[in-house]
Amino acid sequence: NTKNLGECAVSRLREEVAKSVPYPHGLIRELCNDSFLRAVRQEAIDHLPATFKETDLFKMYQTVDMANFQDDDANAQETIPHLLALRQALYSREFREFVQEVTGCCELSDKTDCAVNVHARGGHLLCHDDVIGNRAVSYIIY
Repeated sequence: NTKNLGECAVSRLREEVAKSVPYPHGLIRELCNDSFLRAVRQEAIDHLPATFKETDLFKMYQTVDMANFQDDDANAQETIPHLLALRQALYSREFREFVQEVTGCCELSDKTDCAVNVHARGGHLLCHDDVIGNRAVSYIIY
């Protein structure tokens, strides 16, 4: 819930993003509670097969795009409810407006482009500008 961050934290994050180099970025600590994220992690391990992918920018395992799961999919609701809740929260109007406020980016759509990535020993994700089509913002949740 971004309302729990408070205006001071939002202002500090906005300033952090504006001053960051080499690419605009910011860090939000404790956006989700730990037990919720542990449940998300366990669902991903138990229910999402991952495929190895490698380019000059990354070497990792990646699951299917979370857009492939429908909100009314009974199997997904039963097996990955926390993952679906996280996806829903990230694409909620409230969170999109929060991201727009701290980054100054354009209006964000509710289109889901979301996957779970695993960087095993020797895996990597190099710093890059992540310019992909109409993507305005990227995020990583640890």
